[in-house]
Amino acid sequence: MSSKDPPQEILEQYDKKYIFDNTIVYVVSPKITEEEKKKRWEDVCRIASAIVEQLMK
Repeated sequence: MSSKDPPQEILEQYDKKYIFDNTIVYVVSPKITEEEKKKRWEDVCRIASAIVEQLMK
């Protein structure tokens, strides 16, 4: 941990850390159930299929 990093108890609140040049971005992802995750994936697949269908016309 460098002197620029926040304390460990703060870092534990974040799910991911990205560094872009001199910028640090901390990401907090939503806590979702497996059922919600499945529903979201089905939505992504349905929309992707609709896009491909439109492109094929």
